[in-house]
Amino acid sequence: MSAVEETRAAAPGQRKDTHGGIQPLMGGVHPALGLPHLPYGDAVHAVLVEAGLAPDVVDAGLRTEDPRRGRELFLTLSWLPGHPDVDARLWPRGMQLAWSHLIGWSAHHDTVRLLLVHDLADPAVLADAVLHLATEGLDCGWEPADRTAQWEHARALDLALQAAAERGEIAW
Repeated sequence: MSAVEETRAAAPGQRKDTHGGIQPLMGGVHPALGLPHLPYGDAVHAVLVEAGLAPDVVDAGLRTEDPRRGRELFLTLSWLPGHPDVDARLWPRGMQLAWSHLIGWSAHHDTVRLLLVHDLADPAVLADAVLHLATEGLDCGWEPADRTAQWEHARALDLALQAAAERGEIAW
């Protein structure tokens, strides 16, 4: 289903999926890697940790949920039930933030809420979203200060995604 390798995060009970901890090469993207979005996931995770909002689990990989749509790259950040930064009354089953190169960013509970941010949003924007969602719930009406704010290496990742699509590795 997904092509991922797991490594243990520094904090006990956390798992971070970074394909062996590979760091970005040029322009924030590892071009030889079949998972060019991993540095983006690392950047989002780092900003969340810095903001004191570290998820319990970070998964990244390549999946095919709908064979008609094709393969998609994904990131999933999960705060498990009882996480101290997440209001358990609002998120009794935990909170999940997800990214797909086909859909962009969304938050998940009983329903899915698409986040009105750039597909490759600045990690600081996502940390702000997580803070509001965790304490106010899925219907909090959160709006980003800047819907167009992008990760500093968004252009390089976008080019890598286009190249992967042209090679038939992912859907577009």
